[in-house]
Amino acid sequence: MISRTFLLSALIGFGVLFAVSTSAASVRKSALPNAPSGTLRMNSTAEGERHRQVDTRVRTCKETGLCAAGKQRLLLGSKSPKEVFSALLKGCRSKRWLSNNVVLECPEAVTIPGATTERVFALQDYFSVAQVLAAPLQLQGIKGAGVRVAVLDTGIDPTHPEIAGRLVQQVSFIDGSDTTDVYGHGTHVSGIVLGQGTSIFTDDNGDNRILGIAPQADLFIGKVCTDGGWCPEGSILSGIEWAVANGVKVINLSLGGGAFMTNCDSDTLAAKVNWASNQGVVVVAAAGNGAAQAPGVSTPGCASLAIAVGAVDRSDVRQSWSGNGPALDVMAPGLGILSSLPCAVAGTCPESGYGWWSGTSMATPHVAGLVALIRAENPSLTPAEVRTVLTQSSKDLGDAGWDESYGFGRVDASAAVARAHDFDGDGSSLPEDCDDRNPLVSPLKTEICGNSVDDNCNGQADENCAAPPPSSSSAPASSSAFSSVSSASVSSIASSSAISSSAAYSSSLSSAATSSASSLHSSSSSWKKEDQEEKDDDNDEEHNDDGNSENGRRDAECRTHWWDPLTPWARCPIETPPGWEHDRPIAAPPGQTRSKHNKD
Repeated sequence: MISRTFLLSALIGFGVLFAVSTSAASVRKSALPNAPSGTLRMNSTAEGERHRQVDTRVRTCKETGLCAAGKQRLLLGSKSPKEVFSALLKGCRSKRWLSNNVVLECPEAVTIPGATTERVFALQDYFSVAQVLAAPLQLQGIKGAGVRVAVLDTGIDPTHPEIAGRLVQQVSFIDGSDTTDVYGHGTHVSGIVLGQGTSIFTDDNGDNRILGIAPQADLFIGKVCTDGGWCPEGSILSGIEWAVANGVKVINLSLGGGAFMTNCDSDTLAAKVNWASNQGVVVVAAAGNGAAQAPGVSTPGCASLAIAVGAVDRSDVRQSWSGNGPALDVMAPGLGILSSLPCAVAGTCPESGYGWWSGTSMATPHVAGLVALIRAENPSLTPAEVRTVLTQSSKDLGDAGWDESYGFGRVDASAAVARAHDFDGDGSSLPEDCDDRNPLVSPLKTEICGNSVDDNCNGQADENCAAPPPSSSSAPASSSAFSSVSSASVSSIASSSAISSSAAYSSSLSSAATSSASSLHSSSSSWKKEDQEEKDDDNDEEHNDDGNSENGRRDAECRTHWWDPLTPWARCPIETPPGWEHDRPIAAPPGQTRSKHNKD
């Protein structure tokens, strides 16, 4: 049996949470909007650091008490009836069926070929909405309305005033447990995503409240972690599949384990995250809190299609424990973050609970909430394009450009939403820009004749263009073909530039537009000159090699089309009599050579 012993380090302990939550209650100022200030002032940074767990040791279900005595849990990488039946004959029981795997509970001494030890993951734990510049967007009514966000964590307190009204669906993937959040982590993370800002507290940031990044998003809760804060691998995999099946657009994974100094796509959990991304879901994952002991990004944040999030303080300084390395993408506030807690965890019942926590677990939901804003404003963006929007709009920190400590920098919600409105960077925003992936098309552009494209977004193509000569029956087809090629090229430019830097992106688009316009207009006269030379060459063997008069007539007609520089040069798509070859070769533009193999 292959031993796989990765574990996510827990950032918070129950006893500490209780102490922090009690302090939060003591400095509650009031329910909004007005009330006298409390007498105590909480130091949010100190309280957040008090319960940040730095233990990055690797564990199994036996070590965490999740297995019965004398038992082990295995992840079988197959659903083959033969393999499963063979395991059952050895005393194993199936605990969970996934799309490609089966979680087995087996006697400790049993070895199952092709199975790996199920890993057990743990949690990666001031008015931070203002720090990431989301507050101005909320004043404009940009609040992530209707975007489905799944928080896969320890469950939820559905009665909490910061959460009530936003919860759409909740499912538990922990055997024998409902979705009640006994640990508190899931409720805290959810408040950062979409807290309603119902209460205000006084801390070292001044008056502070739980106003989430996307307060109008729809919340889906998948309980994948036990009441003790441990997250079995099979439960996480099940939660991801459930979220995708329910049309979720963003998944938040404030959990992780291990330390990878490169992408970890061969890892089972990372592979599932990549699968979800390929289904159109943006997966945001914690970079981990163990960098002080072992540099790198934890799984599943190290998946190549995940957005791995590290933590900075209120001054945008990276915390020494925040995961780093080549797989790191962006940063967000993760030190002393105030958010919601179940009152039983906070010790404040019957009043709702709150607390200041720290960790990349707290940084991650800031980014998940921002992704909800982006997808609400431009639903057509793919996960790869959302990544481009995030990374190219972030505030650069550390070394210029991307670096292993800060990734692309701290997320900037205002800049990201602006980029989502104008993805191709042509200066025109949605909805006025009728093709936001094509920088050559916008209301600011001039109509280009003959390409059958609505270049200036006025609902018409080729308006006010001179009609072609009557004999150019094949020109529309040729022009259309060129337009198709041109559109595909532009789309390719926009797609490829999505993984480059912002400067390179803009430069490539500008160069493409300049080069395209130059090649089309400057070569027109030389094309027509060469075409005239072809007309004078009555003995050209490639055009009249068989001396057939009909063949010569067709070639002459083809050559009359070179008044239109947009017509493809390689072949002339005209109708030919039976027995004749279609798409006869014609003269190439300057710098091109006709193939000798194109003869009749």
